[in-house]
Amino acid sequence: MAERSQRVLGAPMATNGVETSPDDNTRYTVGMDTYVLLDEVLNNAIRSVMVYDDFSNQFTDQDMSALAAVARYNTSLLAINMCGVNVGDHSVSLLCDALVRSKVRQIDFSNTYLDDQTGASLLALAHCNPNLRTVVVDDTLISEEMMDEIDLVCQYTDSGFE
Repeated sequence: MAERSQRVLGAPMATNGVETSPDDNTRYTVGMDTYVLLDEVLNNAIRSVMVYDDFSNQFTDQDMSALAAVARYNTSLLAINMCGVNVGDHSVSLLCDALVRSKVRQIDFSNTYLDDQTGASLLALAHCNPNLRTVVVDDTLISEEMMDEIDLVCQYTDSGFE
């Protein structure tokens, strides 16, 4: 199998306006009680959620669904990085629905087993949320055609709504 380069849809990460320091990131690490992450998101204590895993089933669809429930009320998140977590398309769709009115500018689901259902949710989110500028879906099952559509919408996001 030929190795693919990372595909960043929309604005490059360096220019998408998400400047976070390590202090802005969640203190949650996979294996901790998920309530730590949910508390940080619900109380606007962080600007960036970063959950990395190795498909070991420690961050699941239930965790993602709970995150979606509290993200709906968050006003400070700018970036969500969920790389290599073991979640499905439905729970990611719930998260996308929750982020419609958010300030999130960057979403990364690299190395995650997601397909065009997630692609459609990300595309709908990009259409509805004028803040979303960068989507990274490297090493997923999202089709190239769907990636092209997401890329086009993110590139032409109207930044006048900020």
